Parts: sequence; C-alpha cells; structure tokens
Amino acid sequence: MFVLIDLFNTFVDYREHKEIRLTYVTDATILIVMREISAGVYAQKYDYQFILGMSVLMLTLGTIRALAVKYPHKT
Repeated sequence: MFVLIDLFNTFVDYREHKEIRLTYVTDATILIVMREISAGVYAQKYDYQFILGMSVLMLTLGTIRALAVKYPHKT
C-alpha cells in the first residue's frame, strides 16, 4: 500500500514539475526491499547471503536518499 502511495506521489510530482524527484523513487524502492526482506524472513526461505545483500542495498539506498535531501536539486 505504501509503495503505491509513493509511486502516486512520483507521478503527481512529474505531472506538475516535469521531473522525477530522487527521494520519491528511493522511498518506493526502500519499501519494496523491506517488504521482500520481511516476507522472506517470515517464510524462512532466504539464506543469510540474500539478507546481507539486501541490507547492503538498503544502506546504499538510505545513503542516496540522505544525500538527496541534504543536497536538493535546484531548478
């Protein structure tokens, strides 16, 4: 549900400003990765390597989002 809300925000923002903000895309991607991790852990079908890889991906996406907030694109 939250992923759909973030994607809707992305499309509305694109329609208004004719550009896609990086924060909306990274938020949606972080939510998708978190859902995959929680579903896999609950179902006990992922090994530690997959969880570790997804955690590194989450760290990277979090860093990108923090930098996008700190240094916003000026139009």
